[in-house]
Amino acid sequence: MALQTLTTLANVLYRDYDKVIRGQIFSKTPALSNLQKNVGVTPLKNNTFYFKSASTGHSGVYHDNGAAGADLLTGEPTYDEPSVSVRFSWGTHQLTDTTLDAIDGDPSAVVDTAEEFAMRVKESMQKDLNRQFYQRGDTEANNAVIATVNGASTGTTVTIDNGPTTVNAIGPSLGTWFLYEGSLIDIGTDAEMGADTDVEATISTVDTATTFTISSAATIVDNDNITFRDSDNNEMSGMRSIADSDNTFQGIARGSNYWAVAHVEETAEGLTEDRMITAFIEANKFGEVNGILIGTQLYRKYASLLTSMKRTSSPQQSLLAGFTGLEFAAGGSGQAVILDHSCPYGDVDFVTFKPEAIVFGEMSAGWMNRGEGIFKPTSLRSSYWATYKTHGNFIARNFKAHARLGAKTT
Repeated sequence: MALQTLTTLANVLYRDYDKVIRGQIFSKTPALSNLQKNVGVTPLKNNTFYFKSASTGHSGVYHDNGAAGADLLTGEPTYDEPSVSVRFSWGTHQLTDTTLDAIDGDPSAVVDTAEEFAMRVKESMQKDLNRQFYQRGDTEANNAVIATVNGASTGTTVTIDNGPTTVNAIGPSLGTWFLYEGSLIDIGTDAEMGADTDVEATISTVDTATTFTISSAATIVDNDNITFRDSDNNEMSGMRSIADSDNTFQGIARGSNYWAVAHVEETAEGLTEDRMITAFIEANKFGEVNGILIGTQLYRKYASLLTSMKRTSSPQQSLLAGFTGLEFAAGGSGQAVILDHSCPYGDVDFVTFKPEAIVFGEMSAGWMNRGEGIFKPTSLRSSYWATYKTHGNFIARNFKAHARLGAKTT
């Protein structure tokens, strides 16, 4: 039997794990599973999505006494054109030449290796895109934050916020949930991130839910932001950007455009049904909320608010993918309160998952392959690398169809 070449191996790997990732990249996440792609948006070659948004209704509706002879008054709806920049996500891995030698000529080993790498890339990218759905992105202040330092240090151990003992309007307060051994991170203030004067570190070990170790000692300041390396100003715009009232979002300055102001309530306090009812009704004035997304701790808090008279005999089903959760109803049929572990502590998101309200703008997705196969040689090293990419952004087409509570505690 002839030995397989790298080209043959690359082709086999492409067939075997392109389908694995492409079919599952948005699976098992309530938000990503229900976002349609590129509905009503135009991707252009300058890496920007453009779309029309009705800023007011039709002004040609009026009343008179019905007498003939007068011209009818005319009107029109008004539109604005928000725009969204494409953000670039990558998932890269590397195989040594000795690994390729070890599986050379063994088709089953090729497939096993392909599936293993496919699963790891899929899981990590899926989790990262899901994280970005909930947080601030693009060039907003304090964007791309994955954790917040809790206590100054000068060694290698870093302690970070973790709810319910700490709630942070900037970071997600989910401890080490988004961190991995080997992750390259930046630590510093938002200004330091922008000036590239932050601390650059590598995570050696993830030790507990609130601590991790970096590879060399560094001076860390309390309340510093932690981001993935060079992620500042380069991540997608999530719900903390979408459901807001005072930021400039998708090119629209909300301070002078009331039509773009979403309902957001961020009083630091315990979660209450009253706050949830208000947010739900406000979003439903302009949309049709069919997903209420919440993290672990506040999901438990909401469950404790429900008396036996309010509970249903079975979990409420919601969203296109069939996710289930505790029921919530206000002024209409019940919707499910869905648990998502990547939702920041303190946040409750009310989302209209319909293409006229929110979509995922996708410029491209798949393995980097310009005809040379997905494996490419590493310069001057006996290894080969492959990269999966997702180029796009979350796009709110109806700003007021969504709402958010923030800074809520148990």
